[in-house]
Order: sequence, then C-alpha cells, then structure tokens
Amino acid sequence: MRRAIAALLVMSVVGPAAACSGSSGSSSTTAAPAPTVTCRTVSGTDDVGQKISLSDCSGPTGGAGTIMGPFGSPTVIHWASGGTTQLVFDSNMQRTANPTCPTQLTVMDGRVVASSDAAIAGGVRGALCIDAARTISLLPGTSLGV
Repeated sequence: MRRAIAALLVMSVVGPAAACSGSSGSSSTTAAPAPTVTCRTVSGTDDVGQKISLSDCSGPTGGAGTIMGPFGSPTVIHWASGGTTQLVFDSNMQRTANPTCPTQLTVMDGRVVASSDAAIAGGVRGALCIDAARTISLLPGTSLGV
C-alpha cells in the first residue's frame, strides 16, 4: 500500500513538471496558433539571475517586457503593462560560422500556456543569437513572436 501511495505522489509531482517542459510523448503535427505579440528587440545577458529585456513590443504589453535568465522553457514574461505571460517551447541551439551570431537559439513548437491578458495567446517563435559573453539578441532581421 505504501508503494502505491508513493508512486501516486511521484506521478503527481513529475506529471505537472513534464507538462511544463514544452515537450510531450505524443507526435503531434498540429502547428501552434500564430503569435499575437511581436517584440522587435531582445537584449541582455543569458545567465542565471540576469534580466533579458524585450522591447518595441506590440499588443497589450505596455511596449516592453522582461524575462529572468537564462532564457529557457518554461519562462515567464513580465510585461511593462503589469501583466505576465508563461511560455513553453522546444529549442534548438546550434553553433554557426557567423561571427555576429556564433550560437543561434531557435524557438520551436512554442505556445502561451497562461497569461494575465486573454489577448496574449497562441504560438511562440523566434531566432536568437548568443555570443561568447552570453549576450542575447534577436537574429538580425527577425522578431520574437509571442
């Protein structure tokens, strides 16, 4: 009986964490809905406890937001408007031969899982650059869609 109760406790703790990891055991081919917010600038240091700033953002964001580093899934954006949005996503990090973007982090299969503003919903996508000093920015010519 104790083993059954222990197994249920482990499942109740591990289950929600797995749901927030941005991946699931199923092989769904359904694309996430289009993002409702676009941020044209991402800046900061992609390190523990450092703020990553989002600016020039559309929608009910107050024009800007912050994420606590490092940038990963799940994460919460704190908008200048006072609201918050939680995201989950898969990511692909790869080294590049481009000196202005030595490491590219591509956000894939992302989605908004909770938001204090119902107008912020849908998919998440973007391509970010991280340099040797862990400075994070958008891949030139792109935006972060939330």
